[in-house]
This record gives sequence, C-alpha cells and structure tokens, in this order.
Amino acid sequence: MSVQKASGTRQWLMAAGGVVLLTVLAVALVPRPAGNETGGSSVTPETGDARGKRKLLPYRRDVAGDRTAATREAEAERKQAGKDPDENYGHAPAVPGDANPQVASVVAAQKSGEHAERLSPFIAPAPFDPEVYKADPRTYLNTIEPGRVFQTAQPGPRVPRLRAQGRTFVRLVQGETADLVVQAAPGAPVTFLSLDLGTFANGLVCTTVQADGQGVATATFKATPGAIANCNVLVGCPLASGQIRFSITIERPEA
Repeated sequence: MSVQKASGTRQWLMAAGGVVLLTVLAVALVPRPAGNETGGSSVTPETGDARGKRKLLPYRRDVAGDRTAATREAEAERKQAGKDPDENYGHAPAVPGDANPQVASVVAAQKSGEHAERLSPFIAPAPFDPEVYKADPRTYLNTIEPGRVFQTAQPGPRVPRLRAQGRTFVRLVQGETADLVVQAAPGAPVTFLSLDLGTFANGLVCTTVQADGQGVATATFKATPGAIANCNVLVGCPLASGQIRFSITIERPEA
C-alpha cells in the first residue's frame, strides 16, 4: 500500500507543525566535532531585516538530539542576560543510543546518513508488505519510521476502521503518563507520533507497537519537561483505515 494523498489531517499537520516536526527524534549520540552540524533539520532562526529588527532564536535540537549552532548562539545570549536557556520549552530529554532497538534504529540512520525515513515524518517509508510483516514482525516493530502514521489502509468491506478506545482529550502535568489506546486489526502494527514533544516508552516521540489478539494497541505517553500546553498525537495503522488524533494538554507542576 502507498502513503495516502494529503488529507485534511495531513494538510493541518503540515500547516501547524511543519518546521517543528523536523526535530522529532531526540537521541543522545557521541558529540560531533565543532562545525559538523550534518543531520540537523532546524531552519535558520534569524528573522527581521538589516535595520536591526529583533532576532528570534528558538530552543532547538537537530535530529540527533544535539544543540544546533543557532541554539548554542541563543543560549550564549541568554546566559549573558542572566537567563537559564533550559527554562524554555521545546526540547526533548536525550536518550542513550543503545536504550532499546527502536532508538538504535534511529542512531544507525543518523550515523550512516542512510534511511532518512527514520528521521522525519515527511519522508515516506517503503510500502507496507503484510506478508513480510507477518513473517518477521519484530524487525518491523524495532524500526522507527514516523511516516508510517500516514500509511493507512483504504476503506473497504473487510478493512477495519481505526478507532480510539476511551478519551482522546487528555490533561497531564509534566512528569505524568497516560495510556493512549486504539482499536485496529488483530496483531497489526500501529504507529503513534507526537507532533509536540513528550515521549513514549522508548524515549522517542514516535513508536510502533503491535496490537493484541483483539486488535487493541496501547502506547504510554509521558508529558516530559520541555513539553507544555497543547500536544497532538497522530495514530495510523497500515491494516486499518483512517487516523486517530489524541489532544493532550500539558501543564507545569505547581511550585
């Protein structure tokens, strides 16, 4: 099956989260030499014209979880002003590169410069092959490819529709977790992608889990420091039609 053409949900995604989504996978790697910023996906943060309009220097990381050159500049400016750059939201906690097989798949793509589909939801994965998946589901599940969230089945008489189990509007305080549950096809792979940080059990903003014998798939979402206010999680499955969007409100803990 091929990735579906842009739908209303996808158009909304591209409009609302286009730039930020290119930093979806925060993984800790060995620091690279100064000046080597390959793999980064943040756009330049400088705006304004030559007449001295204010610069916008957001807190960003590249796909490897390392601070970009623009972010380091922003941090230096904030430190000179006596402000702590980590007060800003917008970064995900770093994850050891060998934390689990899903993280390892992202690290391998970052180091090799291959498999860009593991680093961005805007790069389509290979078409889903149900026979290959059935023969070796573990290999598929151990590989992170955010674009899978758009690989959904065409509606049909024998195709189940992806449905949410329980509430789709969730309110969390930073540090709290919530189980996001959907109904898909029995044993099917289901991909969850956070558009606004937070992490899943693998330590990333994207995870693929296998539905149980009744077709129920669960992913545990954590409201990490750095994520605040509205957070949207998209869910897709290649063996079920449609998508689910969970809307999560994240609040800071009380002082």
